[in-house]
Amino acid sequence: MLTKLKQFKDFLNTNKYIIPSLTCVFFVILYILQFVSGLCFDIIFGFLVLSFALLCSFASFGQILAVLLFFISLNGIHIKVFDIGWYNFITFIFVSVFGIRYCVELTKGSKQIKLFPIIMTIILIFYGLNGLVVENILYWVNDSILLLVAYLTFAYKSEIKVSTLIKYLLTGLIVSSIVGGLILCWSEEMRKISTFGSDGIRFMALAGNPNTLQVLCVIALSILITIYCLGKINLVLFVPLFSLYFVIGLTTKSKAFMICVVILALIFIIYQIKTNRKRGLKIFELFESVPWYIDLEFPTREANVPPLAPPLTLELLYTTPIWLLE
Repeated sequence: MLTKLKQFKDFLNTNKYIIPSLTCVFFVILYILQFVSGLCFDIIFGFLVLSFALLCSFASFGQILAVLLFFISLNGIHIKVFDIGWYNFITFIFVSVFGIRYCVELTKGSKQIKLFPIIMTIILIFYGLNGLVVENILYWVNDSILLLVAYLTFAYKSEIKVSTLIKYLLTGLIVSSIVGGLILCWSEEMRKISTFGSDGIRFMALAGNPNTLQVLCVIALSILITIYCLGKINLVLFVPLFSLYFVIGLTTKSKAFMICVVILALIFIIYQIKTNRKRGLKIFELFESVPWYIDLEFPTREANVPPLAPPLTLELLYTTPIWLLE
């Protein structure tokens, strides 16, 4: 038995991202099958949870983090047994397993405590208890889990390959949109799974919320612009991918998304003019020729409506990686 487990671990180390990729594909196929054949999702869920826990026990941190980034666009998949989103649940498993692994590695001396990150993590976790009411305890737990993920990411950063994480994140967003679109076309009764509101005009794929989907699209566009400016992808690949995520973002009917896209476009044009004036001016002329009919409907003081909410400010921060190119 131990020999087989060792062989399985060696296989994962040799073919690092085959098993994580198969896990993502297998889950999506099963999720689609439950609509076609009426399979019980709770049984499927139990099998996948055991598989994911086993994968966390043997795979590297970078491999499992890639799987998490793939599933971040599928948090709208709800687990009725625990009344929690799929992504939130597997994140809890992820933190639990790798927390134990990290503690074991600390005792063996193969890992060291990162003093400043662990202090900041503890401070932020306990700061979340300030003014906390019992009804919001689950939100505090969820935020604490995300903070632990951030610390573990810092502790295992040597095992992380950023380019692979980006591929899984962008692929997961596309898969979520495609499956959500298929569900939307499958039946009128299932429209609520991938659309938001009584009129069902705001598309949210399987992200659980149209605002979550538009934030992911803003992140995807920011990443694409960054890697294009760094020369990691060519124009032939950049244009269709940018157009795809832009269209997905438009289906959310989010005004914040349009604001972020305009800001991203201006940053991109400024950078292009700075590095290649001729090409930058051509891009500016193309951008200028596009009819931007955006009805933002900003709240007014007369309407006694509060100003733009903090989440918009947070979304604008996702564009900051572009400034690293300066």
